[in-house]
Amino acid sequence: MSQLFWVVIVAVVALGLVDLARRHRRRLRLRSSKVNIGVTAQVRRGEDVPLTITIRDGAHTGLRLRVGIVCVERYDVEESTETDTGQSSRRVTREDVAHEEWREVSASGAQQGLSFVVPAEGPYSYRGSCLSFEWHAEALEIARLRPDAVASATFEVRP
Repeated sequence: MSQLFWVVIVAVVALGLVDLARRHRRRLRLRSSKVNIGVTAQVRRGEDVPLTITIRDGAHTGLRLRVGIVCVERYDVEESTETDTGQSSRRVTREDVAHEEWREVSASGAQQGLSFVVPAEGPYSYRGSCLSFEWHAEALEIARLRPDAVASATFEVRP
């Protein structure tokens, strides 16, 4: 009986940690010191997003890159909790990925151009009090024994 109890407790805690890491994975990434990414400031839905990836001199060796565009949706939900005095609710902001597209890129050149297409029916940039959509171009340094570092640039998608 007590062994089953501890298995259930460990499973619940593990699932909670996985959910927490999933929600905050974008905020926990290291900033890249080897790679910079540049992007056009504004595009319309359905248009190409030209990206420029710049790799610092001497940093090409053994560098693996994944480059992509990501649309992050932030939205508010009402979360209820049970307290000694009854029910309590509060507004909490959640974050999900509304769109993402990634490509593996060779780190052979010091500067490279790459292009992605924003979906014609995809979300456009919007910042509201309860709902927001924010677009980013990102270059991830794929690492073996350490967390991936990221270079990120924000761009605006118009309707």
